[in-house]
Amino acid sequence: MKPTQPHHRNERRRRRGQAGATPAVAATTPRMIVSGAQYEIVVGNLAALVERDTRDPMALGFVPLFITGAYRRAGKPLETMFSAIELLAPFPTAATGGDHLHATLTRLFVTDPPELRMGSAESGLSRGFRVCTLRLDRVPNLATNHAGVPIRIQRFDTGRDERGAACNFGWVIAMTTGPMGLQAFMRWRWGRVSNGGQIQHNQLVLPGARVVPTPTERDLFHLLRLDYLEPEHRDQWAKIYASELNGFKLPEWARGTVVVKGSKGGRR
Repeated sequence: MKPTQPHHRNERRRRRGQAGATPAVAATTPRMIVSGAQYEIVVGNLAALVERDTRDPMALGFVPLFITGAYRRAGKPLETMFSAIELLAPFPTAATGGDHLHATLTRLFVTDPPELRMGSAESGLSRGFRVCTLRLDRVPNLATNHAGVPIRIQRFDTGRDERGAACNFGWVIAMTTGPMGLQAFMRWRWGRVSNGGQIQHNQLVLPGARVVPTPTERDLFHLLRLDYLEPEHRDQWAKIYASELNGFKLPEWARGTVVVKGSKGGRR
């Protein structure tokens, strides 16, 4: 009988929870980190491929892609490194004649031959998707041997589709731009200024169920009675806003003016 190999004994000990077994090391996949310059190449190539596939002879237009997330908050994005690519795109409308973005992404990340694919579809990629996550493995003009960086694409309502949803571009780009502290503050703030309003399917809803459109970020900040913040200043300001969530009183310049119904014009 062959002697038992040490690594076999260690595996049995680990399974039984016995002492003397070395801890298992979790397998990790190296994540691709892209520079700001590479980020622009990736987005530029993807946008060009989407435009090529969605523009048609009837000039119905093409699907725009908007950069959001950490890249948008970076003061000097070309000098910054990023671990994810975050984009916005509109929901398809009857005028566009179908979900062209879904068709293009399916080709680029699912059905093309493996040697031509840009990567793989991780989750959510279906016709009419709201949010999907892709994994980028390769892109023209950008050689890399790393594992894929996530590409997250979220959609916004244009206010012009058959579902009748109000335009919520301002809310969606503010939420996806972040950071998390500012996201939490804006949700809380909407509840205060609307006297109990809610967020439903990325739409601002008043207590009477009326949906309030937010075509632009400036419209959203105005609605929340806040001064507009440029994206590159939001990480710093989120720390200030977060203190209000924790019950600390902020100076007036940081709080904005909120007139609460029944407060006789008082400030909150």
